[in-house]
Amino acid sequence: MKNRTTRIGMTALAILLAAGATVNAVPSFAGLAVVHAEEQNSQTSTVINEGTLWKYLDNNTDPAEGQASLTAWTEKGFDDTIWKTASGKFGAKRGALTSFDGFTPTILLQQYIDGTATDIPTYFFRTTFNISNLEQLTSITGTLFHDDAVAVYINGHPVKSVDMPTNTQSSNMFYAGVSAGAPKQADLNLSKAEIQNYLTDGDNVLSVELHNDREASSDIYFEFQNLTLNYNETDGNEPAVTPVNQKSVILTVGGDTTSQGITWYADTPDAGEVQYAPKNGDTFPDNYQTVPATASISNDAGFYSNQAVLSNLQSGSEYVYRVVNGTTVSKTYSFKTSANDGSYSFAFVGDPQIGASGNASSDANNWNETVSLITSTLRPDFLLSAGDQVNTASNESQYVGYLNDAFASLPSATTIGNHDSSSAAYNEHFNLPNESRNKGITKAGSDYWFVYENTLFIDINSNNRSAAEHKAFIEEAIAANPNVKWKTVVFHHSIYSTASHVNDGDIINRRNELPQIFDDLDIDVVLMGHDHVYTRTYMMNGSTPDTSRGVQSSVTNSTGILYLTANSASGSKYYDIKAPNAEYSAKMDQSYRRTVTDIDVTDTSYTMTTYYADDMSVLDTFTINKTDSSALKNLVNETESKKLNSNDYTEESWNTFQTALTNAKSVLENENASQSELDDAYNALKSAMDGLKAPEKKDPEQNPETPVKPGNGSGSDNDSNTKKPAFTPVSDTKPSATDTKPASDSGKKTVRTGDTANAASAGLVMLAAGSVIVVYIRKRKGI
Repeated sequence: MKNRTTRIGMTALAILLAAGATVNAVPSFAGLAVVHAEEQNSQTSTVINEGTLWKYLDNNTDPAEGQASLTAWTEKGFDDTIWKTASGKFGAKRGALTSFDGFTPTILLQQYIDGTATDIPTYFFRTTFNISNLEQLTSITGTLFHDDAVAVYINGHPVKSVDMPTNTQSSNMFYAGVSAGAPKQADLNLSKAEIQNYLTDGDNVLSVELHNDREASSDIYFEFQNLTLNYNETDGNEPAVTPVNQKSVILTVGGDTTSQGITWYADTPDAGEVQYAPKNGDTFPDNYQTVPATASISNDAGFYSNQAVLSNLQSGSEYVYRVVNGTTVSKTYSFKTSANDGSYSFAFVGDPQIGASGNASSDANNWNETVSLITSTLRPDFLLSAGDQVNTASNESQYVGYLNDAFASLPSATTIGNHDSSSAAYNEHFNLPNESRNKGITKAGSDYWFVYENTLFIDINSNNRSAAEHKAFIEEAIAANPNVKWKTVVFHHSIYSTASHVNDGDIINRRNELPQIFDDLDIDVVLMGHDHVYTRTYMMNGSTPDTSRGVQSSVTNSTGILYLTANSASGSKYYDIKAPNAEYSAKMDQSYRRTVTDIDVTDTSYTMTTYYADDMSVLDTFTINKTDSSALKNLVNETESKKLNSNDYTEESWNTFQTALTNAKSVLENENASQSELDDAYNALKSAMDGLKAPEKKDPEQNPETPVKPGNGSGSDNDSNTKKPAFTPVSDTKPSATDTKPASDSGKKTVRTGDTANAASAGLVMLAAGSVIVVYIRKRKGI
């Protein structure tokens, strides 16, 4: 279906409704309703293109070995997790990544069997594509290029083969095809009748089997240019519509968590649009919002950069979206918004620099492995790159290697590196928020900032050497966001690293200028790249490291700044350590291994854990705590001012209180105590105070263990220094039978109220006392 978007007033909307139009309700903008009138017009959706991520096998093994059939590897449930991952054009010419016959592969395939000059016979590729509204799908079309023989499958069903043998094979590892020089073009044209029995709504698996024609073939090549889903096609009376080729879809962070930037490329100058909505089921919702994109000619010949901003996003929600150019609609993508609960995480990476090793294919493969680890294991809210996304600023093949499919769902915040700065291609690919119009400018872009939950991120373009401009921009960003908990600065050229760039003249100049600016503006953390080495500083006060307590794993309420330099996330290039004794370095590492830093942020802590990306072992971890102990201090002072006495409370409640009070004082004395420790101590002490209980008052009649001495009634023998037990008046009820039973205490009988013998004794005492009184009265009267 084609979705036409019209902005109308409420009166016009009422007229539409009265006329019987179908209207999909969506939130209104600026008093206008966004109306999507559904029409049964033809529509296309390109679901496979050059940017599609493929799983592939090029190690001379048969994935069907041990399986029930030779095509088991083409089916939905097959496990391809150990296969390599890459997007682009796959191939090799005599074992190298080089152009041949007008075709240029971007991903190098292993051409030869290990240790030989014999060509691998077969290569295997798998990817997925999504179908929505299957009942309206009328055909699938596509184009691929191959050298040599090829077979294509969808959900395990063969849909296309070229130059494949007709005889039965015992395995998938065989040579096939015709040596024809340049790669051949193959077109798919699958009708509804052909596909209706094996396609499904949701994810479908596309598999490709590629063969060399002989043991000594000079080249191998595979490129799936596009696969297009065609909906509601007519009977052919209308002219055919050429689908638009869309690629390079990437989400970027918004100005805050209620917005999201997006960029994609399309081979038409007409600007597209984005349709998005909260996810509701497995198909694209009928009710959605639409935002128009702006289109500008790009560095990638024949393509235009489309950029838009998705706004009014709700926190803690999953959204689906698709990009539209004319009648071409992309597959459905999704992303999740922040919960806005004061706790989030992001992945920090340094210098992917695709192409720096001289083998862009290898760099892209390694980068893809790092991104896969980030998305599957760390699961951050967004990715932050310290710059040098590519090695050559204008090389679009290297950008294809960098732009992983995951970035259509995982938002990115990128930084302009020295290898990015000389081309507008960077700004054409990354739609970043709050970019300055006059500060930090180079050809690639400028300074920008964004807020994510409780943190202000200020990304400065350090290729522009004006410290004054950067300072002014940082001041503007802080003034616009005065209530954040944390302030993080990001830029490319590390000023506190330990490898090859440590003593470069431009680095020394930045080191002399920037730290004092950051210190004056109360920055918390500075994240950098450029030197392809891992370095974490001590807490820095201006240019002075605080080494007074040695190397620490955490600090609390420090007044200094933490600087962290990331090593390469792709392994495309590493630099040897040149400053092993740098006084500012608390931790440095050059293990020649890919790294990624997982950064977890709360209102009171900022924790940076750096992992080796090959096995997820921890390289380093460090936490900055910001705490407020005033509530606990006040509670301890209030408690001690009451001068509570243990004699006034039960032993159990008093012991609990004493333990909580002792712990509270201990936590206050620990200057590295976290906010959670302070909060726990406060809650425990408050609960213990509220739980103090006075002892129950004891009734002598109910307590046979306490003897009552005549003339006293208290059992204390009139000792003024002995605390008297509580006394409960005796009730007027008759004593029970058990009250007449003797109770023993070291062989002595205990006096009980209501005992007959005791009553007689009491009568005698009263009689004797009466006699004394009579005698005394008589003496007073002289009788």
